[in-house]
Amino acid sequence: MSAVPWWRGWRAADSGQVELLDLRQYVEKMILSYLQVIKLPTKPNMDSLDRLTAALLGELREKQAANALTQDDIERWLMRSPLFAAVQTNVFRSAFDLDIPHDYQHILPAVRGAPADHASPLGPLEQMFVNHSLPMARRDQWRLLFSTAVHGQSFSKLVGQITDKGPSLVVVRDTDGHVFGGFAPESWHTSGGFYGTSEAFLFSVRPKMEVFLPSGYNENYMYLNVNQQTLPNGLGFGGKFEYFGLFISGDFGEGFTAPTCTTFDLRQMSGRKRFQLDALEVWAVGPEPKKQEAVAWMQ
Repeated sequence: MSAVPWWRGWRAADSGQVELLDLRQYVEKMILSYLQVIKLPTKPNMDSLDRLTAALLGELREKQAANALTQDDIERWLMRSPLFAAVQTNVFRSAFDLDIPHDYQHILPAVRGAPADHASPLGPLEQMFVNHSLPMARRDQWRLLFSTAVHGQSFSKLVGQITDKGPSLVVVRDTDGHVFGGFAPESWHTSGGFYGTSEAFLFSVRPKMEVFLPSGYNENYMYLNVNQQTLPNGLGFGGKFEYFGLFISGDFGEGFTAPTCTTFDLRQMSGRKRFQLDALEVWAVGPEPKKQEAVAWMQ
């Protein structure tokens, strides 16, 4: 970091400290500047900006308002905030025409396969937050596999659209307006048991942006089954049969989220445990799998 702090000029800067409000405003301005750099065609939602800023500030928000932040506080925060570091670097590169080595090109993915007028539950700032939680190799592009707005409310159609398509994001909006979902690090396929890897995670973007990582307690990451009499029929992440972390019923239209989960360090994501489905999307992420990769689970 430069010997002259980049927050110079903020209140209390002469003492080497800065107020949390100043840092929050700086983060918001950097995000908006980045959206200008990439020439985002639509104006960002200010509520989304508030939620993303709150998520980026993380543990700094836990400090009492009366406590000013020191340079050490901010440097530690930057080390734990790679998304903001990426945003800031891109803004500086553009503003000052700097030749700074970086691997930050995948902040927002290229979105493909969606109708021009498609209104996703994830706006650009929500996409930015979720995308940066993905493995690096999965951040460059998202391809729409299924959307209730496009394909209707059919579980059989959902299964047909997402099977053997590589890693994907499942995005849910319930009728209470909560938006949440999960990352499936492997291709979906029907099975009588759980599968997947520890790259799986659950997330919430509304009313709060959070990522819920594996707990290490078990490996019950992904589940998909249909037309069974003795096993749950639906799509699920984490937990155990009849008490998933996130579950979309095969009957479609309803689902379940748990306030706690053995597989993920989780809190309640939906407005209520048993929720009504308002919208569901599945996005394939990263490069399309080769045919032999897509059926590797069958070997």
